[in-house]
Amino acid sequence: MEEARPIVRTFRRLVELGAWDTQRDEALRTELLDEINAAIKQAEALPPPPIDTLFDDVYEQESWNLAEQRAE
Repeated sequence: MEEARPIVRTFRRLVELGAWDTQRDEALRTELLDEINAAIKQAEALPPPPIDTLFDDVYEQESWNLAEQRAE
């Protein structure tokens, strides 16, 4: 049923039109995977964040129960 997926149909159509090919697709996938793996490696090398920042930038407004947990 993979043929029905929009991304697969789009890929095939671009290949049919000559706008894309499997070699360029593989090269792009490899480049992106390398970039992602480098970012993961860089993030893993950082020290863990302070525990008191656990919920920062997660919610627009901190809920009452999270405020209580933070206070504890």
